[in-house]
Order: sequence, then structure tokens, then C-alpha cells
Amino acid sequence: MNQVNINTFEIEIPAGNDITLREKFQKIVNKCKRYKVALPTYEKVGDPFYRTITTENVNESSVEEILLQKFTFTVPDRVAVDNIEFKIIGRFTPTEKGNLIENYTKKDFDASLRQKDLICEHCNTKRNRNYYWYIEKAGERKVLGKNCLQDYFGLNPERIIKNASWYKELQEEFEGYRGFKPQPSLVEFLSYVDFVVEREGKFVPTSKATERCDSTVGQVQNILYYPDPVLQAQHPELFPTHKQLDARKDKIVSLIKRARKDIKPTSEWSSNLKVAIDLDYVVERSQGLVASVYAWLEYDNKQKEKKESAEKEEKIDYSNEHFGETSKKIVDGYNYYGEVSHYDTEAGGRYENIKLKVVSIFEHSDFFIVKLINENKDSLTWFNRKVLECEIGDEIVVNFRVQKHDEYKGLKTTIIKGVHIKKEKDRKCT
Repeated sequence: MNQVNINTFEIEIPAGNDITLREKFQKIVNKCKRYKVALPTYEKVGDPFYRTITTENVNESSVEEILLQKFTFTVPDRVAVDNIEFKIIGRFTPTEKGNLIENYTKKDFDASLRQKDLICEHCNTKRNRNYYWYIEKAGERKVLGKNCLQDYFGLNPERIIKNASWYKELQEEFEGYRGFKPQPSLVEFLSYVDFVVEREGKFVPTSKATERCDSTVGQVQNILYYPDPVLQAQHPELFPTHKQLDARKDKIVSLIKRARKDIKPTSEWSSNLKVAIDLDYVVERSQGLVASVYAWLEYDNKQKEKKESAEKEEKIDYSNEHFGETSKKIVDGYNYYGEVSHYDTEAGGRYENIKLKVVSIFEHSDFFIVKLINENKDSLTWFNRKVLECEIGDEIVVNFRVQKHDEYKGLKTTIIKGVHIKKEKDRKCT
């Protein structure tokens, strides 16, 4: 039996790509099995390590640290089919000026073969052929016409031979893995999410964003993979520093610990989420799923806030009376942009300098429901699309109009609009 030579080489791949590497490698293994080709292998070497990478742009260069992982790959230097060992040395293509040779073994090739008068050494029949295979079996090398492969081997290995060039180029395939995108650790990725949420004031799921880049995870991916060096230089506050990310570590570790404990795999989504947060690194295609851990915590906290707010609200002794008069809109006509209207200043005009207290703030889809009371303990409700910086219990002075008088769960409430906050007793609220 011929000795099998093993080609071994090392490759450094951005850390966190274990899943991607395993999936890509499995496709290669499956292909080798399908063609009954000796299987390549790989193994991880040591721990991840940082390397400083300098990227040269048109006008400037940027320096970043990339976490890398070393792997050792092995590729057997032979092909085996149904326990019949042979080597594909190369292929001849006859021309008027000699034989063109495709050498698959990358080893020394007898130059005299370029001028060899080619004939199939199995059937010993000379005919015009587009190409010949040069094969080694049991230490003997022969030139074979493609139609004699079946008879010579007792089977048809043509599909294997056709893939021999691909097989011999496995090293080039593995070398391409150097181009994997750096994958952040679970803690690092959720720290980026926390930074963006803090910067934007809320978590924006992909389903709620007009464009993916406007969502929270889209912004995180832009920072991680596609940072604009010009924007980064002009607005460094849009990009987190290592210090800012490290400051979030304890919070994120606590979040992950809680999520791993509390999230139950009761559905396909929650099952996938459970799997995602049990991993150390986040692959790009699952980052939206992992970011939903943050959304889950935010939702859970909102539910608790609602419950606490509801409990506080139940203790308020409302007047159960409506406030003021509803504004009446007078339509004067229409123009290109729509109706032309104004409000009747005599009936339900704009109320000014009204002191109100924030009773509760509910987040509902893409807007907030703000419940307030005045000094007479009338219930007022404000539907607001902007994020408020005020909190439950804050006292504010506002100008507004009364949109309508309503009733909810037996309690009379006044819906207000056009709200302008003038000042606040204890803190600024915008």
C-alpha cells in the first residue's frame, strides 16, 4: 500500500468563526466522501491572541486590534476510490507544438513527456483524443485515454478525476478563510448594542426600521464591519472606545446570566435564542437574534415598570372629571398640501402654564402613552412619539390643546395634543 503524504499548514483566522469554519469544512468533507476522496482535517492551536492590523486608506491609515485564532489543516496527498489506490499525476492536452501538461501533484514532472507521442497505454490504441490522464497505480505510471478509465480501474472514477484539481487546491480553499470577518464575543457584541441603545435612547428592532442600517443591530454592524473613517474622525462620539465597552462588561455579563437562566425554549424563536446566547461568539447572521436578548430584557423591564406604574396609579384618587373644552378646528378650504384650517380661540383654545405631574409612561409600539394629573387630580393622557427624558413623579409646566374627552375603564380622561413643556420643577424635561 502506498504511503500517504500529509500536507500540513497553519492559518490564522479571526476568532469567533468556529461555527462558520465548521459548516464550510463540512461541505468539503461531504464532497470528499461523495467522491470517496481521502478526508482533510483541522484542529485549533492554542488560545486566541490579538494582532495589530494597519489598514491603509486613500488619505489615511487606521490601526485596529484583531483577535485571531490559529488552526492547523492537513490534506492527504492521495486519492482513494473503493480501496483502489492511485494518484492523479496530471493531464495531457496534445497540440501541434507538443503536449500541454496540467500537473496536479505540484511535483517534478518529466519534461520529456511534453514531446511524448501519446497513446493510451491500456488499450494501446492511437486515436485523436482531446486529452489523456497520467495515472499512478501500485507504483506504476500510465497514460490513459478517458474512455479506458472504466476498464482500467474496474469502475468509472472520471467524476473524481474531474474534481482532482479542486481537491489538490484545498490549501487555497483554506487560505481563503483568512478573509473571515472578525466576530465579536457575546459580551463584546451586546456591549456595542448597549452603547447604541444609550446613544439613540431606545432599542430599534429590524422589523420596526425602514432600513436595516437604521435598526440597532444594523448600526452595530456598521460600527463593527463598515466604519467610515471620515465620519469616525469628525464624530468620534458615534463610535465606542475600549473604555466605554469595558465599562459595560459587568452589566452585560449580568444580562447574559439572567437570560440564560430565564429564557425558556418554548418556541422556535426562543429555542434559537437560547442556543445563540449559550455561545461565546456571535456570528454575523445571528446578531439580530442575539440583539433581541437586549430587547427581551428591555421589554421585561418595561413590563415591570408598567406593573409598578399601575400599582401607583391605582392609589391615586382621581376627580373622574374631564379637563377643559375640546379644541374646534375650522376648515377654510384646501390647497396643494391639504386642508387649510385653524382653531377657534373661543372654544377650547390653547391652555397655557398648566402644572401637571407625570403619573406613568408606557411604551407602546412606536409611541409613548404619558398619563398625567393636574392639581384637581383630573386624568390627562398624552400620546407622544418622542422619547422623554422625564420620569414618573416629575412635575412639569406645559401648554397644550384638548383633543377630546374620553373614558377608559370607567375613568374619565382628557386626551391632550400639541404639548409644549415650558419648565419643570426639579429637572429639565424635553
